[in-house]
Amino acid sequence: MILTKIREKTLNFHDDFTSWAANILNGTISLEQYKFVLKTFYGFYYPLEEKIYSLEEINDLELSLERRRKTKLLVKDMKVLGITQDEIDSIKMCSSLPDLNNTAKVLGCMYVIEGATLGGQIIAKKLNETLNLEQDNGCAFFNSYNEDLRPLWKEFCYSINKYSEYTQIE
Repeated sequence: MILTKIREKTLNFHDDFTSWAANILNGTISLEQYKFVLKTFYGFYYPLEEKIYSLEEINDLELSLERRRKTKLLVKDMKVLGITQDEIDSIKMCSSLPDLNNTAKVLGCMYVIEGATLGGQIIAKKLNETLNLEQDNGCAFFNSYNEDLRPLWKEFCYSINKYSEYTQIE
């Protein structure tokens, strides 16, 4: 029940989050365009993860938070593809992050991010076909959980359901 409600309330964020993927999915992305995607994602994920993981109440939930961090994977991909640390340090950070003033909003935001991780497997496959990228040569971000993808998704959904049992979420 709660997962259906979250899915409905976050649908437009899913659409916004995945709208950039068209040139990956149609096989027309270049390596330079892909590097731009990684930099853009880093500029969003870095401040978002800092905001999410600094919230005390989110640390009380059983979410394997360190395993879910994506910025280290983005950095790994960028460095493998020749982007220097100086270039990474100069990436413009997103300043208009989602409102995360309570645990329910954080879980909604994480739902979109974790859902995107599921879709990342499709993108990773296409990047392999188009640019010959794999886990260790530039596509760690889109392969973020590997064989743990489904178990981590189930764990996340379980935690949301457990949280909703004790909290009224609108």
